[in-house]
Amino acid sequence: MILPLPNATFVAVTLWLSTLGLCVLSGQGYAGQINLPTHTVYYSAFPSRLIPTDVAESHQLRRAEDLMMVNITVQKMNEPAEATISGEVINLLGQIQTLRFVPIKEAQALYYLSEVIVDERDWLRFKIRIEIDPELDPYEFEFERRFY
Repeated sequence: MILPLPNATFVAVTLWLSTLGLCVLSGQGYAGQINLPTHTVYYSAFPSRLIPTDVAESHQLRRAEDLMMVNITVQKMNEPAEATISGEVINLLGQIQTLRFVPIKEAQALYYLSEVIVDERDWLRFKIRIEIDPELDPYEFEFERRFY
């Protein structure tokens, strides 16, 4: 039996997500998981330079030395789930940046990305708000990340 080859975008995103996982394990990124009653939320923060150039171009994402990305993925029973995601990030000086999450849809994936401008050796506190069902209260969580 011959299986069809996946399209180039799917391969590029798969490689990018694999690279992201390695970077998180090596300390260049931050990742976490939250298990809600009906959904699982995965989140990470990583340097935008880790996104391969072709993937960044295809999704109109910026890559820069002073730019980090926040990635949120929501799943229900191991399947992508839509959500409304908002948030803010606060640095040590108390300066606040509003996070604007953009949905990125791929063949079998849905994730939300937001850009964060950082200074060298910045310590950031992220406050994230996820609305999965308009009839339920949103879920809010925080995490901190130091960027070098």
